[in-house]
Amino acid sequence: MLPIKNHIAFYSFLVLLIVLNFFTFPIPFFWDMSYISSVAHHIYYQQFSSIVESGNDNGTPPLYSSYFALIWTVFGKQLWISHLAFLPFILGLAYQFYRLSIQFVQKQAAVFALLFLFFDPVFCTQSILMGYDIILIFLYLLAINSLVKKQSWILLLSIVLIPLLNLRGFTLVISIFLIDLYLQKSFRLKDIFKTSLWYLPSMIVFAAWLMLHRSISGWFAVSSGNENIHGVQNILWILKNGAFELQAILDNGHAWIILIGSTLAILLWRLEQPKLEPSFFKILILGLIGILPFGLLFTPMAYPTGPRYFMNLYPFLLLALSLIISKTPKQWHRFSLGFLVMALLFQSNFSVKQYPYSNAWDSSLKVIAYFDHQKVLLDYILENKIESSQIKASFPLHKNFKMLYLNDYYDLKFSDFKKDKAQKGDLIMYSNIFNHLELGSHNPPNLKNKVRFHRNSGLSWISLYELEE
Repeated sequence: MLPIKNHIAFYSFLVLLIVLNFFTFPIPFFWDMSYISSVAHHIYYQQFSSIVESGNDNGTPPLYSSYFALIWTVFGKQLWISHLAFLPFILGLAYQFYRLSIQFVQKQAAVFALLFLFFDPVFCTQSILMGYDIILIFLYLLAINSLVKKQSWILLLSIVLIPLLNLRGFTLVISIFLIDLYLQKSFRLKDIFKTSLWYLPSMIVFAAWLMLHRSISGWFAVSSGNENIHGVQNILWILKNGAFELQAILDNGHAWIILIGSTLAILLWRLEQPKLEPSFFKILILGLIGILPFGLLFTPMAYPTGPRYFMNLYPFLLLALSLIISKTPKQWHRFSLGFLVMALLFQSNFSVKQYPYSNAWDSSLKVIAYFDHQKVLLDYILENKIESSQIKASFPLHKNFKMLYLNDYYDLKFSDFKKDKAQKGDLIMYSNIFNHLELGSHNPPNLKNKVRFHRNSGLSWISLYELEE
């Protein structure tokens, strides 16, 4: 633990995170977390006798769902309890990021880096959504800190847990392995082999889950329904997907981070100010190594990606920028630049792109407006006694809402909407939060049909209408 008297600003920041967590209590499970909640319900009601839900299985290891099921068993199945159960991971991520920061920069710059992370749209949105990516990055930073501090057993624990949270977590384990080799500055075959032995248990545990899952479900890693998005695509697709991934990285204010950082670095060099020490380039290299395995594996696929898939890069970009700002010549310059960056990051939560461009609703606070619309619509459906099975909706709008709000009152599940099978008289629920993160275009159906319900906040809208064509 860091001594409190020497890190008062950091511990004050942790108190702020705890207070803000109370305001997230009404936020339901959303997007990928709807799957985590569904499996958690299955495990909870089966009393841990079954960890794979037949008919609702995408191969994700059930560790996170089991955690919620355990919490609900002990403390009760409530949204506010779930958010409180998630709080330790938010605090853990902040702690590990601060620990990493003070290895490279002074405490003042480390506090700025922490504030930048707090205002980063992807991190703050995933925090309120209880997203498993927060836990992945917490463990990722814990592993890197264990490499710096040479704490091998903590490293081992981190890399064993990471792929059990999500299947793509194994790319983070590969990233940590490459960072391990980079920090050792030794690439001899003997040293590579010796280092890899520490990563073998992680791969064994991960493989054991895959084999166990296959024995239960009959398929290995990728289901037949998802094979189309995991196959290698043609060269044109790979180039387009690479460009889309670059856009996802630059989105949510991160283009400002790179632009401001590059401009300041050039100015410092031209004005012959104190040079950026080697740690600056080390930070950038660590960040780029982190996203290399994921990029190489998934860019050739049709697998949908978005800003949160590159969350292990953003802390290093923010840390590098904090280091640059700390080198500016005057104190008030540093604070002005710091507040400018925070303002730009916060502002990016409120930019809405038109179709067919992705808004990455799970990576921006503008999604909060949607939850208010959604709850009002659900109350409208219940009050008017509309049969939920008559309503059709697309992902993520068609899940059973009692599993999202952890409230049996919202026991509503809509039918899966297929545009080419829609018929006259169908009730359609639609919102602008539905546009996939892949390259395809998903324009909304014709909204000139008979509108039963419509709510619009400017950022998001939601409609229930009857198809007349």
